[in-house]
Amino acid sequence: MNAKTISALAALILALPAAHAATLCSGGSAATAIDLTPGTRIAARTEAIRYSAGWETSAEGAQAVVAVNGEALSSATGGGYVEWVAPSNGTYTLTHRVLVDGEQVGETLTATFRAEGLNPETPVFMPDGGVVASWPLTVSISCATDGATIHYTTDGSEPTAESPVYRRFRISERTLVKAVAFRNGLYSQVAVAEYASGQCADPVITAASSFIGSKTQVSLSCATPGSTIRYSLDGSDPSATSAVYSGPFFVSASCTVKAKAFCPDYFDSAVATQSIEKVWGIGDTLGVPDQTFATGGDLPFVRVTDATAPLGESMKSGAITHNQTSTLSTTVVGPGRISFQWKASCEDSGGFYDWDHAEFSIDGTVVAKLDAETEWQTVAQDIAGEGQHTLLWKYVKDDAEFEGEDCCWVADFSWASAYAATQTTDVPVPYDWLRIYFPHTPDEYDAYESVAKEDAANGLNSVAECYVAGLNPTNATDLFRTVILWKDGKPVIGWEPDLNEGGTKQERVYTVLGRESLTQGSWGPTNAASRFFKVKVALP
Repeated sequence: MNAKTISALAALILALPAAHAATLCSGGSAATAIDLTPGTRIAARTEAIRYSAGWETSAEGAQAVVAVNGEALSSATGGGYVEWVAPSNGTYTLTHRVLVDGEQVGETLTATFRAEGLNPETPVFMPDGGVVASWPLTVSISCATDGATIHYTTDGSEPTAESPVYRRFRISERTLVKAVAFRNGLYSQVAVAEYASGQCADPVITAASSFIGSKTQVSLSCATPGSTIRYSLDGSDPSATSAVYSGPFFVSASCTVKAKAFCPDYFDSAVATQSIEKVWGIGDTLGVPDQTFATGGDLPFVRVTDATAPLGESMKSGAITHNQTSTLSTTVVGPGRISFQWKASCEDSGGFYDWDHAEFSIDGTVVAKLDAETEWQTVAQDIAGEGQHTLLWKYVKDDAEFEGEDCCWVADFSWASAYAATQTTDVPVPYDWLRIYFPHTPDEYDAYESVAKEDAANGLNSVAECYVAGLNPTNATDLFRTVILWKDGKPVIGWEPDLNEGGTKQERVYTVLGRESLTQGSWGPTNAASRFFKVKVALP
């Protein structure tokens, strides 16, 4: 056998009809056969692959057929060697079949080998990529294979034989270089080196890990000046085609935020990730996700699926027993109008409501009661007083008897404020009012800011700014008077302390535009009870 052959073609037994046998060997007889093990044998491209085929058979016309990758090489009626040289690098499968009178008998014997070893070595860069201390940078590329020709690219594309032939070159900005070596029609693996001024800082995601309500705000930032942040909300890693971050945005469902920063001449940042979970709240069930509710008593109200309810689910009082209560409550800032739907399943006290029953109260005064077996009913009630009001639903059990499901259900809550959207600068407007009249504005904060700046640039008589007001507009400790000052020939909106800075106070009617959180930047004086709002003021 040829001493250069490093491919061990193994021995198998070929099952033939009665007394027929064949062996695929590494030598000239069955005595030299070895077992075939799974895997690919490796041979140099110039080596001859040899095998022997021998068998004993009483049938006349038995013939061995040898093929490589399906192409027949030789056939023999006895035994002997078939030699073959791989024409180029690649993987090849040798097959051996036995035919008797033109029909195959037994299984096909196979052996797989890969011809390799003559490809040029992979090119090497000097320097081998990374952060560049100063520009311009000279890049050198070499190959250890004698006679190899190097082709390269500097635009990130894959190099081919048509790419520029290497000669030493300089780069002056972030560059991705790729190179490949060619010799005698064969080519090396592609070498890659990237050079940049530094690493872009990782983005910072500012957002709650969970939220209750219709939405929560997400802010992104990067410490590298001039960087562009791209992000995704579906859990995929951001790429150069992902959404560009232009300002705080809101998400309304559970999601995974991923952000990546890109900056000219810098390596891309790592991917920052934060999961945000939308947590169920009682407001979701009652149709007002941003309304805050509390539940208590001896057992709390619980969320139930209810096909008869207006929104397909409702809040059901707890499974209390004798002399116990289950409560649900919330607050609103009046004046305004409250409405909701409810039903009950309990004893019928004949209109006296002195047995098991449900009741609804405003600031401690009961305004509606319900008992017996009822369908959904609507309760609507005006609240005339200003300030905060407490709304309470209560299911009460007496000291005896059970009937029906012994509970009440509440659904489809709404609150409409009676305050106008425009006030004068004497009394700032609480956020609770803003939410009713401008529910969309927090999402459009950047749009309003942009419009205000554009108006000012065009000389229009309006300007927008953010301010703080407390929950109670008559509370002097929460009140910051909005004023307009003229400074350096430009209108400036400020508050009371600015009056002594040489400006002239000019009170104007303003339109409230909205603001949602105390955590969004620094906006001047505030206190724990304050909320943000935004105004647009007409100027002289």
